[in-house]
Amino acid sequence: MSLCRASLPAALALGAVCACGSSDSGPAPRSTLVGIDARPANASCTAKPPPKLLSQTGCVDANDPKKPAPGVIPYAVNVPQWLDNTGSDRGIALPDGAVIAVDAATGRLTPPVGAVLLKTVGATRRVETQVLMREGGGWTTASYRWRPDESDAELVESPSVTTLPGGLEYRFMSGAECLQCHVSGAGTALGWKGPQLNGVFAYPGGKSAGQLETFEHIGILERPVPAAASTPMPGLGAPASAERRARAYLDANCAHCHSAGLDLRFQTPFAQTGTCNVEGRSPVPGVQGETILAPAEPSRSLLSVRLRSSAQLRMPPLGSRVADLDAANVVDAWIKGIASCP
Repeated sequence: MSLCRASLPAALALGAVCACGSSDSGPAPRSTLVGIDARPANASCTAKPPPKLLSQTGCVDANDPKKPAPGVIPYAVNVPQWLDNTGSDRGIALPDGAVIAVDAATGRLTPPVGAVLLKTVGATRRVETQVLMREGGGWTTASYRWRPDESDAELVESPSVTTLPGGLEYRFMSGAECLQCHVSGAGTALGWKGPQLNGVFAYPGGKSAGQLETFEHIGILERPVPAAASTPMPGLGAPASAERRARAYLDANCAHCHSAGLDLRFQTPFAQTGTCNVEGRSPVPGVQGETILAPAEPSRSLLSVRLRSSAQLRMPPLGSRVADLDAANVVDAWIKGIASCP
């Protein structure tokens, strides 16, 4: 059974992914079903200065902010970023008639000017809705903190920390911190590439269908994403090798900053990643050798050590206050299976 940590404990508003990537047999067959019959009109969810309340953005139902506005298209990624075991629901709204650019060589998808992306994060309840907007001069962000009764969410004016039920500390980041990964690192919104979006999604109404096929059907892509650029990334619990699952996790959480020299992108051949028996740039106290990846030795491999370290030393450095031990175990299993460098 696949493990999709992107989905919240209960359906928040948008939907849930129900297939997390591919098996070792290669790319999953493209679905013949589509989840949405026609492109929804979008008259209200547009890039603009953020108001004080989420209910005032035009991206949710003004009377019930837990529901998205009609023009918001739900989606999910195969491998979400680690956010301390919280889940998330995602949606995108596009200006009427605008399409998402597709790089046929890399599979990267770039939303158009005027696009609005929303991600609602929660555990036992909604905690935050993050908003990413592409304006003429670039990307801007806003964050909304949900009230405990979930009646609405209020604009976050500055970074802050709250304690969730169960004692988990959750940090609301600044806009500049969000853009470090989304734009400065990735060059576009995180997750918007073929290997992340090529999967089956459970759409509202109970229909499960391929996301890319649905995007193509409703006409929001400028061209289809080639199969060669959209081999699905497997989630941690998918029926795939430890190598593929570990590489997919590192891509989703690290590659937006580490894609040159140290290249953790999923599609990069292992021999070209700059990891195996390569000396690390930043020392970690108590680790001998400081090797990014030491074959068969996770304890000497910074890829593993950084995942397990305290918050000050751990990677990824933003958006997390708790180590992802499930991911660290998969990375360790991959490293243990490497006999020597290619």
